[in-house]
Amino acid sequence: MLFIREVIEVHPIYRPVIFQNICSNFLEIKSHLVIRVALWIIGEYAETNEEIQQAFQTIKKNIGSLPIFPVVTEDLDIPTQ
Repeated sequence: MLFIREVIEVHPIYRPVIFQNICSNFLEIKSHLVIRVALWIIGEYAETNEEIQQAFQTIKKNIGSLPIFPVVTEDLDIPTQ
């Protein structure tokens, strides 16, 4: 994967194809070290709106929802002090 990171940096013409292949095959990656590099590539080289949307969809589909918003529960009867 480090080789891919170098290729994508040195040869910008291949960026869309490499980006697409990483997103398409993300579920097949088993090594946490490779996942880390793949996430870096996805985040670094998502340049168009479509690629950004695809990056978020890939991450959400394969890793899960991001904890951006706190869960609000209004029906709990918790005494306040």
